[in-house]
Amino acid sequence: MKNYHTLLLIILFGLVGQIALAQKSLVLSNPQKTYLIGLDVEYIEDFSKKLTIESVKNGKDSTRFRTHTKSIPNFGYKDANYWFRVRLKAPNNNQWLLHIDHQAIDYMLAYQFNEQGQLIDKQESGRRFQFFQRPVLYRTFLIPLLLNSSQESITLYLFFSGTNTKLFPLEISSQNLFFKNSQQEDATAIIICGILLSLTFYNVFIYFSVREKAYIYYVLYMFFNALFLLGYQGFVFQYLFPYYPPAAKLIVNTAASLSVLFSIFFTTSFLRTAFFFPRLYRISIALKIALSVNILVIVLTLYSEGRTYLLPLELSALVVAFATLFNFMIGIVTLRKKFRPAQFYVIAWSLLLISLCIATLRQLNILEYYNNLLVQNSYQLASALEALMLSLGLADKINVERRARNEAQQDSITLLEENEKIIQAQNQFLAQKVQERTQTLEKQKLILEEKNESIIASINYALRIQKAIIPTEEQIQALIPNSFVYYVPKDIVSGDFYWIAEKENTLIVAVADCTGHGVSGAFMTMIANNLLNQVIHDEEIHLPHLILNRLTVLLQQTLLREEHKIDDGMDIAIISITKEQDHQKVLYAGAMNSLYYFEKGILNEIKADKVGIGDLKNGFESYQLHQCTFQSPTLLYLCSDGYKDQFGGEKFKKIGSNSFRQLLTENAQKPLSERKPHLHQYLKNWQKTHTQTDDILIVGIEI
Repeated sequence: MKNYHTLLLIILFGLVGQIALAQKSLVLSNPQKTYLIGLDVEYIEDFSKKLTIESVKNGKDSTRFRTHTKSIPNFGYKDANYWFRVRLKAPNNNQWLLHIDHQAIDYMLAYQFNEQGQLIDKQESGRRFQFFQRPVLYRTFLIPLLLNSSQESITLYLFFSGTNTKLFPLEISSQNLFFKNSQQEDATAIIICGILLSLTFYNVFIYFSVREKAYIYYVLYMFFNALFLLGYQGFVFQYLFPYYPPAAKLIVNTAASLSVLFSIFFTTSFLRTAFFFPRLYRISIALKIALSVNILVIVLTLYSEGRTYLLPLELSALVVAFATLFNFMIGIVTLRKKFRPAQFYVIAWSLLLISLCIATLRQLNILEYYNNLLVQNSYQLASALEALMLSLGLADKINVERRARNEAQQDSITLLEENEKIIQAQNQFLAQKVQERTQTLEKQKLILEEKNESIIASINYALRIQKAIIPTEEQIQALIPNSFVYYVPKDIVSGDFYWIAEKENTLIVAVADCTGHGVSGAFMTMIANNLLNQVIHDEEIHLPHLILNRLTVLLQQTLLREEHKIDDGMDIAIISITKEQDHQKVLYAGAMNSLYYFEKGILNEIKADKVGIGDLKNGFESYQLHQCTFQSPTLLYLCSDGYKDQFGGEKFKKIGSNSFRQLLTENAQKPLSERKPHLHQYLKNWQKTHTQTDDILIVGIEI
């Protein structure tokens, strides 16, 4: 019984196969005719994606074939595989080609069987493969058919799969007729794209002349529109990325969205939507965001499969359609505002919408799909005409704005002419007043110059007096040969001064910084210098801390008056150097100014009392005396705070105590003759073009 059932099934499937082979053949008798075979093929929708050539040819799935009812099989964005079957016969020796006029086919197989059911040819193609792997090197897909007069008929099986729109324009024509027609189609497409690109590059130059944002949006809109047309017709894959199919696929999937995205930018800029219709402008922003996100999703799902890949493409088609209608609506409502450039815009988008309607009617087979060059290339022609009309609209907008500017300028000129007489009368009056005022200012200027010269002369005389009371560097070096003085007043005269005297076997050196600088500081230096002479020479006080105590008393007596108090004072450092038998003894006392010295190559600082001369605080009795004994040569530094407080550097800040100490350490390693130049060069590099902050005084002594 088992054998009986098995034999019955074999006979049944054999009969099915014979019935399939016995289907009516499509006779290709006219080599000058292109045959649309959509109504002649049978098809299977394979949502399981598991059918094979064996199962659809002789197996149980061969009964699933259904007759197609439209000349162009179009299944939209369904996530399924498709099988087609057609029986062909050609009573002549012409070479016939099957043409699938759609570049967005990921993968296809073409099987050709003879009447005995034997496989005579198998071709594999699709945009998953490099361009040079196609059976015939053409921008869309061509399959050579093995038809001749000696072979009565063949059965052609076509298999399609992939993540793309399921549109299959199937046509058969003789090889001579196909390439004759394709030359015309290619020439038409290239001419149209050439027009688009020419207008694009022309308007690039216009943009750099007028700097109008609408031009750059127009350029980007037309560029991506041309790229979409070239990609949709297969030219991008054939000529730009023949070795890299994903790039061509990405361009086809995103170019339309990018084109519409920049068309919205162009529309809102060209028609001044933000000014005329703020609410519509906000909708345009939402559309821009939606298109941008959709483009990003398409890029991210380029290598996905199934609904993950198809959904962004479906959404892209919806958003593009809505955005196209939105642009047209903005043109209509702006035209009602009597904005003249909107006329060109409405005409341009009307042409584009008409071409989209024609393309839709073609997809629905209401209009003849082939053999009508105008219908077949309606979108391309409309795109070229749209580009031309928008370019004219841009030029007209520039002319309108230029005319408006000229009219405004003419009105301004008229107004200026009317005001000119009033201005001339006012100018005459003002000129007279200015002349009178100028004469007054000239007199005042002469008076000020005379006074200034007198003041400068007085200050220069004060400088000579100050120089007379302050010892020269040569006088110091006569007492201390290994020494230097770096002295840089901020103004002509200085509030800093140095003082030196030899009493018996002891040298007394002082460096002082009086309150203020310039003339006020110079007066204080004279008072302080006299007080030092009085204390040290007249009163014979030689210990540094007692000198400071006495200076404070004398300065208060000098500056204090019953009717008012003067808060001037000074910071000072005093040392006494006494040479003993085998060492030198240094005594130091300081009011705000420290003593720096080197011992065994290490810089040390004896900090001063934080009380200035003339500024005794409650409870302060005496300045502190410090004693140092040196048995080997050492280097001493007395200085005011002017060097440390100088502003400059990259961040405009003070040199500061740390940098100053480091500088003194570097300076100590140099010969005596280079120490002062080193300090000076560092200061100038730090200060650069900044103003000097305060008087600067540094005295270096090597003992």
